[in-house]
Amino acid sequence: MADIKVSGMTMTVSGRLDTIVGSFSLDLQLMALVTNNTKPDIVIDMKGLEYISSDAIRVLAAARRAVTAKGGQIKLLHLTQQVKNALGLVGQLSQFTVVD
Repeated sequence: MADIKVSGMTMTVSGRLDTIVGSFSLDLQLMALVTNNTKPDIVIDMKGLEYISSDAIRVLAAARRAVTAKGGQIKLLHLTQQVKNALGLVGQLSQFTVVD
């Protein structure tokens, strides 16, 4: 189960972003940030993220498109190797600004 905390424009995600609950929660939180901000610059700290499902990756990709359309960006922080591999496997790693 994922634990998602939001403080301002920074989101901290830990645990497991699974197919149903984790992806849905991530989508709700990200879309709220996108909708409520004119130029959203979102930082997602994934230091404690153990697993990310393909559905959660699709949520991130959709959020990136929505943020980019509003002139903002999403930065991903502290990715584990497993999360980097999952994002890279589907061609999404290079679409984000990644900071170790």
